[in-house]
Amino acid sequence: DEVIVPANTYIASILAITENNLVPVLVEPDINTFQIDENKIEEAITPKTKAIMIVHLYGRCAYTDKIGEICKKHNLKLIEDNAQAQGCYFTSTPQHL
Repeated sequence: DEVIVPANTYIASILAITENNLVPVLVEPDINTFQIDENKIEEAITPKTKAIMIVHLYGRCAYTDKIGEICKKHNLKLIEDNAQAQGCYFTSTPQHL
């Protein structure tokens, strides 16, 4: 089984996948946000894909409505690595990530 993960994440995110006998599928970041490029996720999905791991890097929110829609469309789990999410906002007000 596979888990989609950003290519520029900290190694611990990938190790969490491989230590559970899963295969990480790396997706390049968006050059403007440095977060996983939501426009490249669907091309990385295969029949073996079970989840998308987003990593809130640099105190910036990686989640977008489009990523949520992709998860629903393909029946994928959404895993969030929040280790670098300090000060992160999804909208303009503080919320749970």
